[in-house]
Amino acid sequence: MGRISTHSILISLSLLISPAFAGESDEPEAPTPASIGSPKSTEALLQTAAQSTEPEGAIQAWTELAQRDEPNVLPLLFKAFDEAKSLDDPAALNAAIEAVQHAAQQTGGSEKILEHISKRPSETASTAKRRMIEMLKRIDTHASRSLLIPFLSEADAEVKCAAINAVEFSESPEVLLLLTNALDSKDVRVCKDTALALGRCKCIAALPKLIELLASKDAGVKTNAAWACKAITAQQFSSSTEAGAWLKKETLESDENFARLKEQFQNGNPELTPLAIEELCDFSLLRDNLIEELSKHVNDSVVRIKASVCEALGHTVRSSNVLTILVAKLRDPSKVVAATAWRALKHLTGKEFPNGYAAWNEWLRVHG
Repeated sequence: MGRISTHSILISLSLLISPAFAGESDEPEAPTPASIGSPKSTEALLQTAAQSTEPEGAIQAWTELAQRDEPNVLPLLFKAFDEAKSLDDPAALNAAIEAVQHAAQQTGGSEKILEHISKRPSETASTAKRRMIEMLKRIDTHASRSLLIPFLSEADAEVKCAAINAVEFSESPEVLLLLTNALDSKDVRVCKDTALALGRCKCIAALPKLIELLASKDAGVKTNAAWACKAITAQQFSSSTEAGAWLKKETLESDENFARLKEQFQNGNPELTPLAIEELCDFSLLRDNLIEELSKHVNDSVVRIKASVCEALGHTVRSSNVLTILVAKLRDPSKVVAATAWRALKHLTGKEFPNGYAAWNEWLRVHG
């Protein structure tokens, strides 16, 4: 057998490593790493956010928009927000709101959003109104809550219910009157949602109407009215008759019994004062009187009394007055008092800020 020349070996090796021999196709070359995942333009993202009918695609677009710092994009975001086709999906709506809020932070904060909403014409479509209501609920400031009020008078039941559900708490006489009147609605949805809102607000003035609804033929209305009555009075009623009898008795006896306990609170044995405070809390119809009386003793020299006052306030209502008192007590020299005030704040607001004055005071300034 003859020897193979070096030249033949080189030719064989070149065939083995050639693209054709390796089976390489004629398909276009794969994109280079630099071209993979290249960012879309803001214009393209806005178009996807507005036009996508698939929540996943819209969420991705809104999420990317929320990561950009372009101060002039806010008006375009508002337009996309109004026109978006997939915001019935809660996750997509949440992503859209976060994108708008992020952009607003570049140009003046939530005030820019409120300014935009306040200029919207009354004939705005129902869907857009409900989205605006959700935005106002997320912002949750004094100004946003004021802009929510007109929506409570909407003829459109969907919009009205969205506005009612956005009321987490209010001490505004106008809001409470609108809600109380809404209990007369012939629309079952409006009636059910209103009962819950009044319960969240612990509206004592609405009790007579809520008690009437305990006899409703609609199970949902009856259930929500019962929840609201319990939220306001801390009493569980099995019927409208039972609730009506309780209300009549409390109305007749509360003033006298409250005055007796108030005397014990002010002039009795300091060792028994915390017990008197606990009993005073039972008079739910006299809540405003209770808060006024408790506020006089929040700086008592006895730590146990101060702590009892803070605990009692935590079972009243999240009014601006009560929150201001409790936030101030976070700086009390006694750690027991400060901790009790902190627990009361968490109970009233549902917030989980740490036990410290700064964070709670900032929240109160903006949202309280």
